[in-house]
Amino acid sequence: MKLRPKGLQVLVKLQTVEEKTDGGIILPSELVDREQNGQFIGVVEEFGLFAFSDWEGLGETLEERCETYGIKVGDTVLFRRYDGVGAPLDEFTDHRLIPSNCILAVVEK
Repeated sequence: MKLRPKGLQVLVKLQTVEEKTDGGIILPSELVDREQNGQFIGVVEEFGLFAFSDWEGLGETLEERCETYGIKVGDTVLFRRYDGVGAPLDEFTDHRLIPSNCILAVVEK
């Protein structure tokens, strides 16, 4: 199954968060409360055709707009914790569809 964003939406895979106990045991991500950790950091997987088109001057095509905005597939991005919507499909429970204008920053290493 494939989830393809439409319009202004961006498909983001939420960052997997692992947490250690005091004894050093790493808890699996299913036990980590996503509301408190990592729900607002993710990796861009795909853009909707009209992503970033709500700003003038970024370009005519999706590729031009993404390049001008400084973002590409594979970038780790930061967005507000409650932006967008989760996908109610088993294969995509760790994904979110967020509007392109909700991306606040690209995380650079």
